[in-house]
Amino acid sequence: MTITSLATAWNTQSPHQTAQEACQQFHWSVFPIDEDKKPLQTGGIHPNGTPKRMGWKTFQTRKPSVQEIQNWQDIYTPAAWAVITGTINNIIILDFDGAAGQETCQRLNLRPHLITGSGGAHVYFAHPGWSVQTLNSKSQKELGRRWPGLDIRADGGYAAFCGRNTNGAYVWLRDPRPEDLTILPEDLRSFLGILHAPASKSSMVKSGTSAPEPSDNKPALAIANTLVRRALTMIRKEGSGRNDAGFWLACQLRDNHYPQQTAQKVMQSYIEQVPAENTKGKIEPYTIEEALASLSSAYREQAREAWVVQSPLAGSSGGNGKGMARTAVAQGDNQELPEIILGADQLRDLTNQAIDAVSRIEKLAPSLFMQSSRLVRIGHDEVKRPVVTQMGITEVKEVLTHSANYFRLRKIPNSDGEFAKIPCSPAKEIAEQILARQTQRPYLPFPALQAIVETPVIRPDGSILDQPGYDAATRLYYAPHPQLGQCKVPDHPTREERQAALALIMDTIGDFYYVGEADRANALGLLLTPILRPAIKRHIPLALLDAPKPGTGKGLFADVVSIIATGGSASILTATDNEEEWDKRITAMLIQGRTIISIDNIAGRLQSAKLDAVLTADIHEGRLLGQSTMVKVHNRATWIATGNNIRLGGDLGRRCYRIRFDPHDSRPWLRRDFKHEDLATWVQEHRGVLIEALLTLARAWYADGQPEAAGLPTVGGTFTGWAKTIGSVLTHAGVTGFLSNLEQLYEEADEGNAQWEAFLQTWIERFGSEWITVAELVEAITDRENAAGSCFADILPDALQYALKEKSASFKIRIGKALDKRVDTCYGRENLHLEKTLDKHNKKSLWRVFAGSAGSASPLTRSENPQTIQENEHIYSSGQNHFPHSPQAITGETASSDYTSAANTLFSSQDNEQIAGCDEQLPANNDDREVFEI
Repeated sequence: MTITSLATAWNTQSPHQTAQEACQQFHWSVFPIDEDKKPLQTGGIHPNGTPKRMGWKTFQTRKPSVQEIQNWQDIYTPAAWAVITGTINNIIILDFDGAAGQETCQRLNLRPHLITGSGGAHVYFAHPGWSVQTLNSKSQKELGRRWPGLDIRADGGYAAFCGRNTNGAYVWLRDPRPEDLTILPEDLRSFLGILHAPASKSSMVKSGTSAPEPSDNKPALAIANTLVRRALTMIRKEGSGRNDAGFWLACQLRDNHYPQQTAQKVMQSYIEQVPAENTKGKIEPYTIEEALASLSSAYREQAREAWVVQSPLAGSSGGNGKGMARTAVAQGDNQELPEIILGADQLRDLTNQAIDAVSRIEKLAPSLFMQSSRLVRIGHDEVKRPVVTQMGITEVKEVLTHSANYFRLRKIPNSDGEFAKIPCSPAKEIAEQILARQTQRPYLPFPALQAIVETPVIRPDGSILDQPGYDAATRLYYAPHPQLGQCKVPDHPTREERQAALALIMDTIGDFYYVGEADRANALGLLLTPILRPAIKRHIPLALLDAPKPGTGKGLFADVVSIIATGGSASILTATDNEEEWDKRITAMLIQGRTIISIDNIAGRLQSAKLDAVLTADIHEGRLLGQSTMVKVHNRATWIATGNNIRLGGDLGRRCYRIRFDPHDSRPWLRRDFKHEDLATWVQEHRGVLIEALLTLARAWYADGQPEAAGLPTVGGTFTGWAKTIGSVLTHAGVTGFLSNLEQLYEEADEGNAQWEAFLQTWIERFGSEWITVAELVEAITDRENAAGSCFADILPDALQYALKEKSASFKIRIGKALDKRVDTCYGRENLHLEKTLDKHNKKSLWRVFAGSAGSASPLTRSENPQTIQENEHIYSSGQNHFPHSPQAITGETASSDYTSAANTLFSSQDNEQIAGCDEQLPANNDDREVFEI
């Protein structure tokens, strides 16, 4: 049998590399196991004497990141890795064990994908799209009797796929491309439940079958919880009374065919959550008797069409029947949809009818929005995470087919002018007209969307957005993970509640190798940022997760931030040297509605004009990947960058804050004393309480009047709102040191500034305040026989040193351009800066270095001492023998194209005499002074 290259690689490389490749290439959810094929032992013993093992159930609903896989490898060095079977990976595995299993496999004429350590065979199949039970031939006797040695790994199961067990290694025979289920015999498919999809809920309703108990059925429980949340929203936001909302809830439970006894349990949950005040604001308990009276009244009537409840992923299930249902109830038959007859009206009228039909459904639960003049819809990716998808003609037609029935009229032969309605698809012209109204009258009626959030967030008024769906106040769409549940946060947290919340958060992130107090405070500030993002009006700086070497937990911390904020790992943006690629990648991330974006594993310098721009932009305009189309999209993301000893270029230095880790250990990844050894999994399992803790800190600050913290470091103007909000919340919670390492970051991050500071300082020591040409500067640098020249060459910034050594012929041109780019740019604490003017007589640019703010009149000279400086300051202040002028004022006729600015300085008469004696520089006349002053 021929072995493919991928199978060869998987058989020869390290098992954890295979696991990472399966995660990246096939998007598999995987986890490590022991040689006995059980989840890894994590240390410790249960009260019953059994060892504690890794919890793997969470990976049935989320996929680990490559960083998590590496962390498991570093911590445990597992013997083997398992793949989750079922809907999350869209695979089913038939497992043939022993000689009997081999015979069954041959009888079914199947080719194994891999051979197990004990000699068994695994065959991979595509998942059918509905829940399939994991079966074992030992416990399912009928399966063992009819197909000896066969087990099926499906929903709720897993199977080892690389590494080794106690009997030997797993060997791949061919690529893990799943087979089609149709190659299996019909009787086996029927027995395994993969021949036909199970009966839908709508067929149960039509046949008179009662809905299952919510406690026994997750979709039914989700529907009940959604109905209760909707009733509570009617009270809190729409002004309905508790009785009215309770009666509405009772009717919906009836219309969803819940047994009355089950409905009583749901009503009890509603009673526990309703406000204690009545509509008049007076404290008046809402009793079980009132709720049961509403329930009895509702159940005396016949069931009606139920309220439509659309999930965050409405209309995008892909036909697999998994996740939350599109509607909480059986919708009406197609004949209940409005009818649109094509060809009977003008195109504009047909378009209006189609939009009205779509709006009728959208009013119940919005899923279509306008974002940056684009019609978009909330969809989901392959791991069920919400994304923003742009609507094209095909997508619009899909929406139209679910909102109305379309027909064409055909004349009936041999009839007296009678016509028959022939069903048809929506016309392409209607979809085109709808898209044309994105930017022109009459505009589309859909609400504006700013971003998707996957966790409860703080609104600008301090309230909490925790109801799934669209929030008009913030223009956000809240799409929580189904397992998150409802976060309960007190409106006025007590001091004890605030301290408990802070203790839980620090317990979670306290084991990282923070360099100092500022890094720890900044880390907590990063966790708070996604929660408080809607309440921050302007921009958010880039969080630098920095360390001196790999293995210190930078990627893990980024994952922790993302798991809390989104339920999954961060979206990875790879750094590039190409600005056009930066633009396209940033645009692709933002257009999908990503709220956490991580620039991972930066090697060397991080510098990008596009990244500079997006960090200070409310709306990013960029080019789509693979297209020449320009789009505009809101930037509400939280940006993270990870790397080792990150160096910054361009304007990034003032658009970042740093969280630095330093273990002071040559092998930090071998550390074993973590409180939560598998932190990412622990955070995923406790995500709800961690979100509640962060919200509690924020609510405590708002409830106490939003006190502004004093003494916060000054940051860039557009980041002031973020710094004040986050810093004040932290200070109110008792956390100190926030952003106190900014000055150190500014000094260390961009080594180019330090190099230019040293270069200009050496220039002052050599030339003082003299005006010199580039030729004189180059001569001083290249004169190796002169001690000053040697010093100059050694102190050149890196780029100029390279130009001097490798491209000496063009060095004069390069240093001239470098000086031009830095005119009036201040360096160091003395604000050293270059000034430039023009010698009109010789038509040459002249340069000198000043200390002080740009345009000041305080040149430093080589011979100045404190006494001289004091005397000079007295002369400058008295104005004796000085007048403002430039050595040569610039005119339109003689100005060179590279001229940047003229110096505004004060000269002594002695200076003027020296300049007059120089053939390259003449004193300014009265006309020149007048022009300059103007």
